Amino acid sequence: GPQSAGAYPGPAAYGRGGTKPTVTAANVVLGRLNPRALLGGRMRMYPDRARKVIEDELSSRLKVDGVRAAAGVIEIINVNMMGAVRIISVEQGKDPRDSTLVAFGGAGPLHAADIARNMGIRNVLVPPRPGLLSALGLLHADVRGDFSLTRLVIAAPDNLRAVNTGFDQLRGRGAEWLKGEADEKTRARHGWSIDMRYLGQNYELSLEVKDGRLDAKSLARLIARFHENHRALYGYDMPGHTVEAVRLRLVVTVERGAPTHEKHNAARGTTRDAVLEKRRVWFPETGFVVTPVYDRDRLPVNCRITGPAIVEQMDTTTVVPPDATLRSDKLGYLHLAVERLRAGAGY
Repeated sequence: GPQSAGAYPGPAAYGRGGTKPTVTAANVVLGRLNPRALLGGRMRMYPDRARKVIEDELSSRLKVDGVRAAAGVIEIINVNMMGAVRIISVEQGKDPRDSTLVAFGGAGPLHAADIARNMGIRNVLVPPRPGLLSALGLLHADVRGDFSLTRLVIAAPDNLRAVNTGFDQLRGRGAEWLKGEADEKTRARHGWSIDMRYLGQNYELSLEVKDGRLDAKSLARLIARFHENHRALYGYDMPGHTVEAVRLRLVVTVERGAPTHEKHNAARGTTRDAVLEKRRVWFPETGFVVTPVYDRDRLPVNCRITGPAIVEQMDTTTVVPPDATLRSDKLGYLHLAVERLRAGAGY
């Protein structure tokens, strides 16, 4: 767990019949989520039901109080999300500590600082409307068609014809797809690649192939590049070992143009004017502490807030832990600078 309650009945705090402990319930119990602020206050939540389901389903079985049980739920979901970050970073040979963590989705900013602190990531970026970011991406994303063809052959000059014939087949499939997605005047970008591995391996590396065509010289360069990439990613290579081609790939992309930022109407006034209330919020290093809650839409440009703090808006809530700092920029983005969680200060 924790198990998702789905849209219906949803978490117990929604008051629609949910009976299982959820991440939403845990965030309510810990004061991180304001039951009066969901969807800008348009959707009612029931904090008493959130507490009851945590206590009935978890506290009694684990022999801990409701706060400790809720903290455990948050710890579990944070670990799950950290695993997802590792898949797209560490497992791809990239150190997440060198990157900025972008928090999106309705719940992303609730957990982003915790995830960053535990992974040694120093910076978190919260877009203006994180709960709508996926929908915005769908509207602005390039139109893309992905095509692949299995071609299991030894990477050798004798097999060049089989490989190039496969690329030609992909070229035809891409052209047919493009007819249904764009008019004849539209310029599309074609990206060619080939998945390769050492003979006997179960995992491949994908390497770019210029123009979807190979000859003896370009094949030799491709094999050399495979050895280099394998060494860079896994720490070793086997230059004398046979290399195998596994799969040919084509990506056809029709660009729709970069999105423009919506105009950000900067709030007038001071940071203090953006304070909505103060409430008790639980953090792993402090327990419950009285924490200022800010209205994001009323934060002035370049304001700086030192945690602990909570920032609320219609589509999400951003948690700023102790020792973290938050800054807003002229485009309405929030920048969190966080410190690695101190040893012993865990959930």
